[in-house]
Amino acid sequence: MDSSMMELIAKSKVPALTRAVAILDIISRQGQCNANQLVSELGMPKSTVYLLLEELKNQRLVTQSNSGNYRLGFRLLELGSQVSRQLDLRNVALPHLKALMHDTGLVLDVYD
Repeated sequence: MDSSMMELIAKSKVPALTRAVAILDIISRQGQCNANQLVSELGMPKSTVYLLLEELKNQRLVTQSNSGNYRLGFRLLELGSQVSRQLDLRNVALPHLKALMHDTGLVLDVYD
């Protein structure tokens, strides 16, 4: 486990959640991986990784293939789509578009 992750876990008021998010981050980066790869990369006890993976599976945040590899679960897609529905993309993009206008001297129109 790298020092930044150890520091995050040490500072966390809910270390188990921080560890679970670290697992999701690794699976996200690799696309899929097995438990041994997670144990190796995180430096956590195997039992901890398996307990976290089991709960992540129960919550549909990860799925496990027949070959034993873990992938991100559909629940993350469901949660992400909720974020996109709540996001006002126009308000998020507007400051960046104004900066682009300023930098390029071009005129941009943003419509509702």
